[in-house]
Amino acid sequence: MAAKACYNRVALGAVVMLLTFQVIVTGAILALNAAHADLDNIWLTMFLQDFVLYLIAMPLGLLTMRSAKPVPTQQFSMTPGRFCLLLLMCLPIMYGGNIIGIVLAGLVSGGKASNSLETTFSQSVWANLVFTVIAAPLMEEWFFRKQVISRLRRFGEKPAILISAIIFGMGHANIYQFFYAFGLGLLWGWIYMRTSRLRYTIAMHMFVNLNGSILSSWAAEATERKDVWAAIGTMYLLLMMGGAIAGLVLLIVKRSMFIFYTAPEQLPKGQAGPVAFGNVGMIMFIVVAVLLTALSIISQMS
Repeated sequence: MAAKACYNRVALGAVVMLLTFQVIVTGAILALNAAHADLDNIWLTMFLQDFVLYLIAMPLGLLTMRSAKPVPTQQFSMTPGRFCLLLLMCLPIMYGGNIIGIVLAGLVSGGKASNSLETTFSQSVWANLVFTVIAAPLMEEWFFRKQVISRLRRFGEKPAILISAIIFGMGHANIYQFFYAFGLGLLWGWIYMRTSRLRYTIAMHMFVNLNGSILSSWAAEATERKDVWAAIGTMYLLLMMGGAIAGLVLLIVKRSMFIFYTAPEQLPKGQAGPVAFGNVGMIMFIVVAVLLTALSIISQMS
């Protein structure tokens, strides 16, 4: 079946991307450690990870997917009002998913695991701005939204968005990031499906990463000061809290806006799940991602 072969090829591309990244980065870190390089240098470690992921792993993953041809579609614009409404919806997904990840990591590890991202984010504002806020959204939206969804959408919009979100969430191989990445992947996948333009999801992705890696921690630290910055930090945190509540209400009230259309080669009802998940590539991806996530938890406990 053409649909199953396409899903299999896309998932195999995700496997290649994930394993290539892990193997090369691990090998490079071991080599740098043996050479007594300064691995505490956040610029060095973030550059290494981004270079391997975006310039080696993702291109190899895309090369693996090449037989699953993308379907060109018409592009549509989004009004500023609709963009702001959807941006608000990102907030409860971001905060709620983060809480679930923290609680689950604590339960699984007996409270011994710690989120290594917090240490990374606290080391350099400028490094986070370059690699997390700018580079990551550009490349990740290009791969997880454009390359994955464009290849799967002709067999059904919902399964294409779901698979894209799963690959995006599990591809982080980090339990702390999975839940909010998966939730945001669903929302951003729908936005890309309706617009076929990356500019909107890239902008939202940049805001989410900016808030998570820089602004929230800055605001929390600012509240402990005795000057005007304490008030500004408090106002920012309250604004994000209010935005998250508003976004949750919008997700409930505006749920009817999330419409889906029949795809050109729409799979019959009941077949989409078995086709999307019942292939070697997707099974391999889930197994590899779960194992890497487990290893990540174990390493964080040591």
